[in-house]
Amino acid sequence: MDKNKTEITPFGLILPPIYKTQFGLKEQDNLSDIEKDKMFFVKRQLKNWKTKISNQNTYDLELKTLNGEHIYLAKLTRDFIPNSRI
Repeated sequence: MDKNKTEITPFGLILPPIYKTQFGLKEQDNLSDIEKDKMFFVKRQLKNWKTKISNQNTYDLELKTLNGEHIYLAKLTRDFIPNSRI
């Protein structure tokens, strides 16, 4: 293959939404940026796995998601429910 005669054309990649979630991709992610950074997915996952709460006593359970949109659960106690009998 002659590199001087090779024609390079830009392209776009369309992935189903499931891959966006699985790989933690965002709308503004650029394929060329991903290609340049060999640690792109590692960095993204470390950022996404980071907790989003500052006070660890606020929630009892943090359900992690690959895209960083975690779900936080707090145990219901009498303090949270007015007129509660529990």
